[in-house]
Amino acid sequence: MLGFESGVDEFPDALLDRVTRVRPLAVGGEAVVFLVEPDGDWCEGASEAVVKVNKAARVDHHQMRLLSLHRFVRHVPRIFDYGDIEVHGETVGWMAQEYCPHGSLHDVIHGRAAPTGDAEPRQIIAELADCLNFWVVEQGLTHTDVKPANILVRSRDPYELLIGDFGGTARDVRDRSPNGRGPTEQAPNEHAQRGRMAFTLSYASPETLRGRRGAPAAWWALGIIAYELLLGRRPYAGMAPGEVRAMLRDGRRPALTDVDDPDWRRLIEGLLTVDPERRWGYEQVAAWVARTKRPVRFNGRTYRKIEHLVDDLEQNWAPGIDWLAANGGRVADWLVELGASDHEVTYLRGLTPGRAARALGRLTASVLPDVTPRYEGRPISASGLLELARRGDAEQRLLRRALEDGALEYAAGHGCAHSGCQGRCAVLDRVDAEVPEIVDFVAAKVGWLRDRIVRSYRGRAPAELPSEREWTTVWAWATELTLSPEAAVQARALAAGVRSDVPWWLDRRRIAATADPATVEGRGHLVVTLLLARHARRAAAVQ
Repeated sequence: MLGFESGVDEFPDALLDRVTRVRPLAVGGEAVVFLVEPDGDWCEGASEAVVKVNKAARVDHHQMRLLSLHRFVRHVPRIFDYGDIEVHGETVGWMAQEYCPHGSLHDVIHGRAAPTGDAEPRQIIAELADCLNFWVVEQGLTHTDVKPANILVRSRDPYELLIGDFGGTARDVRDRSPNGRGPTEQAPNEHAQRGRMAFTLSYASPETLRGRRGAPAAWWALGIIAYELLLGRRPYAGMAPGEVRAMLRDGRRPALTDVDDPDWRRLIEGLLTVDPERRWGYEQVAAWVARTKRPVRFNGRTYRKIEHLVDDLEQNWAPGIDWLAANGGRVADWLVELGASDHEVTYLRGLTPGRAARALGRLTASVLPDVTPRYEGRPISASGLLELARRGDAEQRLLRRALEDGALEYAAGHGCAHSGCQGRCAVLDRVDAEVPEIVDFVAAKVGWLRDRIVRSYRGRAPAELPSEREWTTVWAWATELTLSPEAAVQARALAAGVRSDVPWWLDRRRIAATADPATVEGRGHLVVTLLLARHARRAAAVQ
């Protein structure tokens, strides 16, 4: 057999009679790993097993006896056999253990069937927390080299995770040195040992780099793994080992700016707390898992950015307001986690379907201030409102709903291209403020004129004056006159074209000719004239 120091992956001759087939799996820095088919009842009759052969170290018999106990089976691969063999005159250890076909957690995270959505990563965190708690709290063991490559996946549905490498374990989780420090030599690269303490730099805690062995180191590693689960990379991506080492020695944790989900950020910040005394442990992680909210889903999608959710709610208006009516409280909680005050999100709590449309407009203005606001899928801008006002009945009804719902109050909070607007769209604010005043002016004037108009019909007056349809048109005319100076010219031309000697119409036509469209009253007079033009024609026809 060739020496292990050359990296040749040949199976030890002394174990060949125990297997019927051997396939090399991996060559690591400390061991060579093989997948074997055990012969007969070896390995308790398992059809496949993993055999690890150390390159130098002997088996820790005390550790193997401990880990072979039944209470470890849930969180450790089943250990079938172990011992020492002679290789080139040196005694090295070997171990036969359970084979996990899913591979390691590293294989899962970076494989073709990587965890998706929100629920699966949370399951992994919950399972890992239970696993680490078993080691650290229940068994009094610590592991300084917790990383995805050392975590085996027994099952993915549900997840069962196992500590698969024992090189970083130790019996005493407390530092025995008087000054709390271990050996002082520097770890030269990503994979290192400090004294007898193995660790991997990307998952090592600040205190591990200073030689301190303790339970909190495993929870720091869980924070790095949580980051990797979410983003598919470690937080030190692109940094040289020396930079990582300097950051840890300076007591600085990696940047978490790419972690958008506030719930996950809270978890990772807690686990990556530099002070090991304040770092999250099992109780905090378990509480986080227990409080975990259902992932926010709409239209078959899961959302980790509130901006994406709000954009989709607005783009899919009808189902969006239905969803918001049922889930406004969850959105409010999300905004509070992002820094909003409870007062700022009160409008989202206890929503009814009738209030959801306005709430969505307000939500969009606060979350997406630079995006053109929409109402029922239509753009609420100066040009968008003008288009609605000039279109047919359906569009004018939509315009009226938007104005009556107060949608413009929040739409004006979006950015606009008008040169005179600062912070808010002054044009939309003007429409929002003045169009309802014009409608009220029209209602008062028509109410005062109604009896004169009805008498001029000589018994053939309409049942309603104005009708509901005419009221919708009033909102449209008022909007158009407020947004377009040319509309006043067109209104005067229309009034001049209606030839009727009915006295009340002669008054209206004279007033329209001099009405000032720059004022609410002037536009109100023009709308009254436009509204009554049809009635003037009909009244003239029955004279």
